[in-house]
Amino acid sequence: MTTAEYITILTEGALTLVKDNPSETDQATLGTNEYFVLMFCTGYKSYKRNYLQYKGNCNYNISRKVYDIDIDKYAFYQGYYISKFYRKRYNPDRGRTIIVSVSEPAACIDLDDESIMVRGLTDYDDNHYTTVDIEHQQWTIENYKTQHYENGVEIPIIENEFTWLADTTGACCCYDNNFMYKTLRGVLYNYYARVNTNGFVFLKRNGIKEEGWRIPSIADIETLVANTGGVYTGWDYTVTGGKLKETGFEHWDPPNFGATDTYGWKGFGCGNRFIDTFLDQGFRSMNIFADYALSDVMFDQVASFYFSYDNDILIPMVLAFYMAVNVKLVRNI
Repeated sequence: MTTAEYITILTEGALTLVKDNPSETDQATLGTNEYFVLMFCTGYKSYKRNYLQYKGNCNYNISRKVYDIDIDKYAFYQGYYISKFYRKRYNPDRGRTIIVSVSEPAACIDLDDESIMVRGLTDYDDNHYTTVDIEHQQWTIENYKTQHYENGVEIPIIENEFTWLADTTGACCCYDNNFMYKTLRGVLYNYYARVNTNGFVFLKRNGIKEEGWRIPSIADIETLVANTGGVYTGWDYTVTGGKLKETGFEHWDPPNFGATDTYGWKGFGCGNRFIDTFLDQGFRSMNIFADYALSDVMFDQVASFYFSYDNDILIPMVLAFYMAVNVKLVRNI
């Protein structure tokens, strides 16, 4: 399948390829009022629901050898690589430059409109999220990272281990108490934050709350497993883990066994806060385990699941209420 055919099928005709991998010499012939697109590219896959359309001129950046706007200006470190044409600046193997036209130019956003920063799917704090559809489920690719409840009340940040263990009202933190990890790895929440009376899940699209988003349940995971061809062995689910794990070793320790990231779900080893003793800080397993919260409570413990760096299995487990893990959100479509 050619790139042109792929884009047409992917976007149901909304986008048409104008030029693949343009060079500086193409600038004169491409015109001054082409319409362009941003696609969030992950694991060599682009998803129709994640593109935004922009109107602008063809400008070739000589120093970067690519047509683009100031990539760093618009939320580059929040996971969006905003260009008139999509390109991941520091990992060019994850995307390439293309020029496209769109079937509805009036729907395009002018490149000078800085309000695009708040467009798309965001949480209370305006952190951006992209999504992937697997059958009739839609999942956030990024881990949840808000520091506010649904009603706007701030979720307390607790760094001290004794205070964390004693909390029963809700708290959050980042791995190693370092909020530099927040953008990529998300925020860790204890059970009391996830079931708080202030409400937990809040996502909006273009400023309007999008209904249906929730912490996944055991039933949601069973559906996900069924949709990805997983096989239940009596305790865990084979194959599914590999299909949902990010490939490579940037966020996984070797061997990252069986990882194919078939759907772009992008699970990776974000670590957790388990606190086994008072002698360690309780943060562990970065690049080793990917732990995610579920909404169910079983035998006075909290249901969850995880992936490991050394197998392709989705493994159920239960946690104490004070243990903190990441959250991915799901809704039905």
